[in-house]
Amino acid sequence: MKKAIALSETEQRDLDDALFLHVRDGNLSEVRKAVKAGANLKATLYLSPILNVAFMRVKPSKRLINYLLDKGADINAVDYDSRSALHWAALRGSHAIIEVLIERGANLLAQNKLQMTPLEATQTFSGADQKTINLLINAENKAKTKKELGVLKTVAGIDQKEEIVLPHAKTL
Repeated sequence: MKKAIALSETEQRDLDDALFLHVRDGNLSEVRKAVKAGANLKATLYLSPILNVAFMRVKPSKRLINYLLDKGADINAVDYDSRSALHWAALRGSHAIIEVLIERGANLLAQNKLQMTPLEATQTFSGADQKTINLLINAENKAKTKKELGVLKTVAGIDQKEEIVLPHAKTL
């Protein structure tokens, strides 16, 4: 087994800068090389890798964001205004990235410095298309339903692993 070689501070910064640029450019093969070489997925010199995908890319790649998340990037990292990747993806109308972030568990109720969730910020600032708004509303509704069912299960003393079926409702 190869022993990891410690990088100097300058080498680490250069590697993190390279990761930032490759993510921004959507170059998955170079991102993989940078991560394998030890680039810091939690680095925030500019933006975290996940924020970078949501913010910088014109046509973001689902494969790229899934790769970064699989390797440990923080799905709920925030920028200087406490905006998450979900805030940025929603503000930019990046449907594919919104879907990945929601599927992977991004915090739908994360608030920016203006105390706005991604949905609220999108409705206020972006003139977002209806699909973006619907994606966020549907995700919030599903999350609320799951939370309410969890409360019902707890109150009823039902094991959280059991499936609950309500009359005239689809199994969740």
